[in-house]
Amino acid sequence: MVRETEKKIDGVVHTIAVKLPNELQLRVLSFAFLHALRSQYPSAEIHLICAKHGIEVLNLLPFKNFFYHEFDDEEIKSVFDVHRYCAGAKIYNVDLFISLSDSFYDCCLGLGLRAKKRVGYKKGLNGFVLNEVHNWMNGQHVTDNHYQLIEFNPDQSFRILSRELRPILEEDLKYIAFNIGPLNKGQIDEVWREVCSRLQNQNIVLFTDLSEDKFILNQKEFLSHLNPQNNYKFFLSEDYIELSQMIAFSQGVITRNGVVSCLSAYCGTPTLILNDREDPQIFGPFHFMAELKYINLDFKAAGAELERPSQFSAEEVSLSAFDFFKLYL
Repeated sequence: MVRETEKKIDGVVHTIAVKLPNELQLRVLSFAFLHALRSQYPSAEIHLICAKHGIEVLNLLPFKNFFYHEFDDEEIKSVFDVHRYCAGAKIYNVDLFISLSDSFYDCCLGLGLRAKKRVGYKKGLNGFVLNEVHNWMNGQHVTDNHYQLIEFNPDQSFRILSRELRPILEEDLKYIAFNIGPLNKGQIDEVWREVCSRLQNQNIVLFTDLSEDKFILNQKEFLSHLNPQNNYKFFLSEDYIELSQMIAFSQGVITRNGVVSCLSAYCGTPTLILNDREDPQIFGPFHFMAELKYINLDFKAAGAELERPSQFSAEEVSLSAFDFFKLYL
C-alpha cells in the first residue's frame, strides 16, 4: 500500500533527471542514492545522465522505469555543449533535476532540460542555475551528502543490493577472487604469494580491473610463484557486467581497486579491501549490503595527504586475508 506522503510526492513529480558523477567509483557509490530516490518517488520516470565510459554498470540497478543517457567523456565542456546536448537528449517535462556533481556545466543541464525544480551543491555560480542548493558536508560520506539533496533518512529495513545476476563461470564452482592489479610491469606482488600460501585446496580466480592492461604478464610464470595446492583460473572480462557476474558468485573478493570494491559490495560479496589511497569513511562502499574489511596500507607511495598509523607487510596482509576468507569458505 502506498503511503499518503508518497501519493502526494508522486502526484507532483512524474519525471526526474539525475546527472551522475563521471568518475566510475563515485558513480557506483551513487547507487545508494538512486535506491533512496526510488524509495522516495516509487512511480516516477527517472532519467540518468552520465559519461559513456562504464555506462553498463547502470544495468546492475534493479529498477524499472529507469532510462540511461550517455555522452562522450569530453562532450560537455561549455554552456554551448550543455544546450546542444539537452536539445537532443529526448528527456521531456522534467519536474525534478538533481546534480550529484558540483560542476557548473553539470548543473546547467537542469536549466537546459527546463526542469521545474533543480537541486545540487552550492559552489561557484551553481546558485544561478539551480533553485535549491546544499552545502557539501566535509568529512561526511559521499552517500550521506547525496541523501540530503532529497531529505532522505534511511531506516533499518532499507536495503541496497544489485539486481539478480546469472553466473558466468561454472554454476557449482566455489571460488574466491583476487584482483591482482596493479601488475607492476608484469611482476607478481609478494602479497599474492603470501595469501595463496595460507590457503589449501581452494579454487582461486585471478583477475584485473578493466582499466588494467589485459594480462601483460606471463600467466604460467605468474602461477609458478603461487602455492600449487590450490586451483587457479584467470578471468578476462569484456565489461563491468561480466566482471560483476564473476564477483557476485564468488565466496569473497580481495582488491585494492576502488571501482572493484564498490561493485563487489553492491553485489553483496564479502570484500577485503587493501586501501592505500583514500579515506574509507568518505569513499568506502559502506551503504551496500556486503560484509567489508579494510586493511589500510602505507599511503606514502600513493602520494596521498592522509596519514595512516601503521604499515603492513605482505605476511600481515595474508594473515588478515586468511582470517577473513575462512569465514566464507
